[in-house]
Amino acid sequence: LALTGPIWLYGSATMQSSAPFWDSHVSGMPRSPRSPRESDPLSSEPPPMFSSMFGMSASRDNREEALLSQQYMRLQMHEQSPQRMIFNTKAAQDYGGADPKKKRRKNKASSHWSDKIRLRGHVTDSQTIVGSGTAIFVLTICLYNFGLFRHAQAVFELTLAMLACCGLLVYTQGQRLFYLVLCFAWTAAIFSGALVGTYSYDSFSYFSFQLSNTRPYDNVLPSENTDIVPDAGRISFAKEARLDHGRAVGFAAEDGHMYCAAPVLSNSVDVPKVEFWAVGRDCCGLEGSFSCGAARNPEARGGIMELDGAGGVFSSSYREHFDDARRKAQAIHGFQPAVAPIYLRWATPEQMVSLIYTYDNKAAIFLIVATATYFGIVATFAWAMAKRPKGKDLEAPVPEI
Repeated sequence: LALTGPIWLYGSATMQSSAPFWDSHVSGMPRSPRSPRESDPLSSEPPPMFSSMFGMSASRDNREEALLSQQYMRLQMHEQSPQRMIFNTKAAQDYGGADPKKKRRKNKASSHWSDKIRLRGHVTDSQTIVGSGTAIFVLTICLYNFGLFRHAQAVFELTLAMLACCGLLVYTQGQRLFYLVLCFAWTAAIFSGALVGTYSYDSFSYFSFQLSNTRPYDNVLPSENTDIVPDAGRISFAKEARLDHGRAVGFAAEDGHMYCAAPVLSNSVDVPKVEFWAVGRDCCGLEGSFSCGAARNPEARGGIMELDGAGGVFSSSYREHFDDARRKAQAIHGFQPAVAPIYLRWATPEQMVSLIYTYDNKAAIFLIVATATYFGIVATFAWAMAKRPKGKDLEAPVPEI
């Protein structure tokens, strides 16, 4: 007792002094201030006599593992604390998140079907207006360019339906500035597309469709009646046919152009009536010269029908002026009046085949240029009229009732 008593008392005092440190770590309560040596459990080693007497290991690795376990427990308790939940909620709200404690309410202002048009978070309202307007412009051009030849009535009905959709959107969402501007852009795109598509159809596509739906004739004699080729689109004459340049004439019309006509005759038979005529514009003299199309090419023995216009707003027909040139040639050279004359553009066999693709290429180039021009005009107008920073909505203030 005399030897072990002091050692026992010393060990008890040491454990009591270290108890607040471990209790504070396990319970998560704040620690009392200590000296630098006491604040670091790794630096405060137990006395050697106490460890050796009670069989306790003073290994530093074991103490490090215990300290890591206690730190992990403190971290778990900190994550699950009410203060941590409040901090996470506030941080989420600061960055645009919703409060999980509050129930999400459906926004009545955004529940309308028309709000799906607005691609929030992806593109701005100006980009939506310009992009959708250009798409409707292209759709309307294609509708008129490719649909007027066979389905003109359906084209007009679809146009009225698109305008009715614009009117319905204005009626339901007319108090909001974004939809007013959107409907105005769509209406302008429909009318502009209809105008440009009609011009393309009258100038290019109509002739391509007409030639594609006609029949080619080969080995036709100039002395034959034109009733044998009523649906002709391309005519190739027999080898005995020739184009008489010496009897060609030009008619100076009031529009300032020279309209030319040359008779197609036969080498074997000299007939007083000429039914087939090669025609052109601004490619001859008043008499005795003709260089229209492939007239100077010896391989050319036929031509393409000179078709009348589609009858649209932008269509044009030169048939009346060609009739004047033909009547002048008949009067000068003594030809009998033709009953149903056929006017041809003199061409080689290769040109007769490629003419359809020429019309198609011209129509495609015209549509591309028209679309690029329309997009440039609309984009410039939208950029000039945009007064707000990029990404802001074009919303009109709703008056309070």
